[in-house]
Amino acid sequence: MKRETKTNSVKTNKKKRNSTILYYLIAFCLPLLVYISSVRFGFVYLDDDILISDNYEKISKINNIGLAFLTDAYFSNSYPFYRPLLTASLIIDAQFAGKEPGWYHFTNIFLHCFTTLALLWLLGLLGFGFAKSFAGTLIFACHPLASNAVLWLVARNDLLVCLFSLLCLGFYIKYINSTRRRFLVLSSISFALALFSKESGIMLPFVLVVYNYLLSSSIRNKLSFLRMQESSPTLIKGIPASEGVTISKTSNNIIFYLCCIAIIAVWYYLRSISISPDTAGQIGLKPFLDNLPAPAEMFSKFFLPWNLAAMPVFSTFRTFTGIPIIAIIILLIFLTKNVNKKSVLFGFVLFASMTLPNMFARIGTANDFFDYLDCRSYLPMVGILIIILNLIPDRYFDFKNLKYKITLITLIVLLGSTTSFQSQKYRNAETFWNSAIDVEPMRARFQYHLGRYYFKQNDFANFEKYLLAAVKLKRDPEFLYHLGMLEYVRKKNYEPAYNYFIEAFEGGLKLPEARNNFVNLCIESANELFSKGESRKAAARCYEALQNDSTKAETWLSYGVYEINSGSSQKAVYSWQKAISINPQLLDTYRNLYVYFLHNSKSRDSILMYANEYQNRGGKIEQYLMDELRK
Repeated sequence: MKRETKTNSVKTNKKKRNSTILYYLIAFCLPLLVYISSVRFGFVYLDDDILISDNYEKISKINNIGLAFLTDAYFSNSYPFYRPLLTASLIIDAQFAGKEPGWYHFTNIFLHCFTTLALLWLLGLLGFGFAKSFAGTLIFACHPLASNAVLWLVARNDLLVCLFSLLCLGFYIKYINSTRRRFLVLSSISFALALFSKESGIMLPFVLVVYNYLLSSSIRNKLSFLRMQESSPTLIKGIPASEGVTISKTSNNIIFYLCCIAIIAVWYYLRSISISPDTAGQIGLKPFLDNLPAPAEMFSKFFLPWNLAAMPVFSTFRTFTGIPIIAIIILLIFLTKNVNKKSVLFGFVLFASMTLPNMFARIGTANDFFDYLDCRSYLPMVGILIIILNLIPDRYFDFKNLKYKITLITLIVLLGSTTSFQSQKYRNAETFWNSAIDVEPMRARFQYHLGRYYFKQNDFANFEKYLLAAVKLKRDPEFLYHLGMLEYVRKKNYEPAYNYFIEAFEGGLKLPEARNNFVNLCIESANELFSKGESRKAAARCYEALQNDSTKAETWLSYGVYEINSGSSQKAVYSWQKAISINPQLLDTYRNLYVYFLHNSKSRDSILMYANEYQNRGGKIEQYLMDELRK
């Protein structure tokens, strides 16, 4: 009889294990099914083209993985975005995909699938029943609010920081429940990976401390470290076993948090030498105040996930629906019986911890661009789910209950369909930016970025169309510069181009290549002015070129020609002599000098010196000038 009972027990456990594997497989495959069509999508030309296509020479070399930790996400050391694991993952992708976007999209999907599995595992560790954890995980897997993180390739850092944050928290809970140090090691490794994925990972130690205080079943007293200090070493051997475990765990915790501090120190040092310190006006209290609607909008988009913009802007509707949703949730916490308020509070802490760091950053162009990207909601969504799952009684989650199954399937089909519809906005740059313009046509940079896409396709007519639309909304220095370049390079209309350049510089334009292009514009426009007989204007324009770049001998040569035709012979001579000092092989400069001295000076030595230099370098003096020299 006992043997039969044991056999039945083994069969039951095996059936339960197989069932669990099946549910994990469903959790993995659902997001794959929802997003698999995106492997056919292209780039949306919002930094993804810069990070992959434009930077392909660097990401195509596997040896540059080390360099990813010593530079910003753009390999330029001029941006405040330190994303080593994002860059490293793109380098790995490039070994298989080249410049084609399909593989990069596939990697994003798989990261989302693995994050979904990590969430299912973590919810179980947090004490939720499997049926409830499974339902919450499926909602996360196909929720439209996650689509920006999955479909926009640059948002991979949000996928990475979420995945490693869940693993960090999960391994830490496993350690608390088992005292096995290997879980602490895995947790610290996960923390390092999260931090090197995105800055918001720095909040994880705080989240773990809060977990210890609120939910840890093994560490019952938040002052256990102080108690250990007060305990005499001679008494430790005599304390009960449970207290010994607590002290041992506390000691291990101290080592763990010291490791976290060391990881943060290394990260901070590498970040400080890798990124641009020029973030004035983009990080601080003002950006935080400007981003205040973000938490309310996240809750609104979570509960009303329809018509989400590809490029999100704050809206009165989202803000004023999110605030009452938060208020209702708080009210339900106090009114609902048998709610684990500590677990709810932990959900709020997780949400706030992973939202606040992003709120202190806001790009300088936000007012004519996006306000707060939805990909930043990817990790905070986990906090929202923990709150909601705590508020719904366990009795509603039962695999044997037909209503539960029908409700869950209906909800997943609805969310999955909405996400599939939402994903179509990311098919390519045209659909992406046109959808953004449809939602908010007054955002200048939406128009500009669509034009920028056409520029990269060599469609200059459409580039000019959308660039002019952007300038009409805002005379941004960058837009004016590109209009100047169009007039200069494509149309050879030098005067309008010159005016656009000057206005752009006066507006604060700092693009590295702009000054060089301006110098070339000044030189070419000066030549045109001279050909029209406007020597004085030509000289002035050429002088502007020299003020920006005085290292070109040819410019000094031209400046001298314009000055002598304007009657400024001394400036002309100085210019030609300056040209020779820069480039002694510039033949025409010697001819100009000996001709000038021949007709304007009695210094025969100067005439002969420049004439001989001219001949020695292969120049041939005209006969009438030879006759002049013989006189």
